[in-house]
Order: sequence, then structure tokens, then C-alpha cells
Amino acid sequence: MLGIMRSSYALAMIITRSRGIGEKPLLLSLVLKASFLLAGLVATGAIAIRAPGPREAPADPFLLGHWAPMGAREWVLLALMALLVVAVSAGVAKAYQSGPAAIIATFDYAYLVFAALWGFVFFAERPDIATVIGMILIAGAGVLAMRQSGSARRPITADADHSRRGPLRSHPG
Repeated sequence: MLGIMRSSYALAMIITRSRGIGEKPLLLSLVLKASFLLAGLVATGAIAIRAPGPREAPADPFLLGHWAPMGAREWVLLALMALLVVAVSAGVAKAYQSGPAAIIATFDYAYLVFAALWGFVFFAERPDIATVIGMILIAGAGVLAMRQSGSARRPITADADHSRRGPLRSHPG
């Protein structure tokens, strides 16, 4: 399931880069989040139809465990997080529209480094060796992407001779 989610995110970024050049980043962000919401609703429906038993709940307590109703404070925090996620997603969409995908994608994955950092700061979680190796690989990929030759970093835009959805071309320099 995690592989499908990663693939759908990667596909969304490819589509943003290739077909979303002329679209507003906020619209791209909202459509992406709406598609994630739809996928979550489908998964919730599938879980409800399957109706896991009480013996399965301990295996995945976050998903299958008891849920308590949220209070006003939690709803406010949830709304603030939603606004922040949409804003960040719009920024990422704008970055994919503006810069070379190889560089943007590398730094887009930097969130994994920050997730490990905040997990350590706020929850005293110590990253395992695989996480540390992954962070080193992400940082190394960022350095390599930045050292890439300037000729490979030309932005693409919609060709003026084609409609907004037409073929894309590189700027000549």
C-alpha cells in the first residue's frame, strides 16, 4: 500500500511538471489533496466493508483501534495543519513548474530528513541505521543535483504555437 502511495505522489509530480505548467499552483495543490482525500475515503470504505475483528486491532492500533471524538482544539489544529499542507503543496507545485525536476525532487524528499529530526526533538525517537543511511543518500543526491551542469537545468514552458495543453519544449538557454 505504501508503494502505491509513493507511486501516486511521484506520478502527480511528473504530471505537475509536464502538464501543469500553465495552471495555478494552488489549484494543483487542491486537486492533489482532493485526490488523496478520495483515496482515503475508498480505503476507509474497504476497511469498513471488511470489518476487522477485535483480535486484529492490536496489530494496527492507529488504524483499527478505538477512536475518541475530537474536541474544538483538535478541530482547530486540524484546520491549521490542512491550510499549512495546502500552502506547502502549492509551493512544491510552483517549484516543479519552475525548476528542473531532478533537483526539485531531490529537495522534495528532504522532508524525510526533517521528519527524523522532529521525531528526535519532540518524541526522543532515535533514527535507526537505515534512516541515517537514507538521510545521507538524500543529502548526497542534493549535492549531486546542485552540481549538475547548467545546460541540463533549462525550464520547460508551453510552446506558444500550441494550446495550453499542447507539447512542451525547453527554453533555448
